Amino acid sequence: MNIKTTVLAIILATGLPVAVQAQDANEYENYQVACNSGAECNDFEVNYEQSDEDKVAQTRRTRPRRTRSSGLDSRYYAGGTLGVFFPSEIDNFNVGVLGAGNVTTLQTVDPGTGFGGSIYGGYQFSDLIGADIEGFVSFGDAEPFDSSYTSYGFFVNPRFTYTLDPDNTDSIYLFASPGIGLAGINFKDDLSDALGDDSDSGTGFALQIKAGAGYPVSDSIDIIAQARYFNAFNAIETTQFGQGGTVSQTEDKDFNAFSIEAGANFKF
Repeated sequence: MNIKTTVLAIILATGLPVAVQAQDANEYENYQVACNSGAECNDFEVNYEQSDEDKVAQTRRTRPRRTRSSGLDSRYYAGGTLGVFFPSEIDNFNVGVLGAGNVTTLQTVDPGTGFGGSIYGGYQFSDLIGADIEGFVSFGDAEPFDSSYTSYGFFVNPRFTYTLDPDNTDSIYLFASPGIGLAGINFKDDLSDALGDDSDSGTGFALQIKAGAGYPVSDSIDIIAQARYFNAFNAIETTQFGQGGTVSQTEDKDFNAFSIEAGANFKF
């Protein structure tokens, strides 16, 4: 009995690993059916993960992103504005004027509120810095004598831009633009006759500062609003007369104005 039991135990102990090995081989063969090679099957999880990463990377590469830097494809720009101009009074003329049979003294010339516009064109060096050239003109009534005037200016302006959301091409942006150039004023009608050839018009070295905001309505067009202040130095010559109508002295006066404008900016 013991001998039989011992032999049976030996047979079972010898046959069990063979059965297990046969089962593993069958499973391995079944696994090979779904793979091209053993090496590929061993790397199945790695290859699967890499495939997912490639898909994510491809999705990231093909996803459209509208960033502000893409706006630099259009470096040239041009535009124009329309607005209301508020010139300053010019005093100390002391010009004798004949009116209603009496000689009166014209001391102050008042250019009234005017309407005008500007045009400009420039180049954008980066998201922050550009430069342009600009000309503007405005027209209005002037007192006394129910007269009129024309003011004008020509400037070279650096342009500094700050975008509120740099990652969005549709973001509002702010800009500031100091300028250097020439500006002046020209009086007309009866006021021009009273002031004489030396005082009825003048042009001087000028400085200006503009500041405002813009909003892109398309890839190539922005709408803008801005405020401007300019000062033309020694643009107007005022003449003072002494006894006998002789000129006692002359003095050059500044001319300045403030304006509020709106317009459009075009990118090429």
